[in-house]
Amino acid sequence: MRQVVITLPNQLADDLVEVARRRRLKLDTLVRRAVQLLYEDDLDALIVERSLAEYKRNLSGTMSIEEYMRRRFPDVVPAEAE
Repeated sequence: MRQVVITLPNQLADDLVEVARRRRLKLDTLVRRAVQLLYEDDLDALIVERSLAEYKRNLSGTMSIEEYMRRRFPDVVPAEAE
């Protein structure tokens, strides 16, 4: 994990410390959860972008949807005519 230093107004910092104390959390845990909740959609989008980039870099382990359907549902999807 990487440490990040942030500067907050004194009152906000004091209030966050109090909220963390009341919830029996460490301040870093409180802030991390808040950031993850607030930016959940943005973070999910970044994960998808990275996954898609990795997929495009390495296609060797992939299969077409047709092949997947034939393997997953052999009794439903007919095999290709030879």
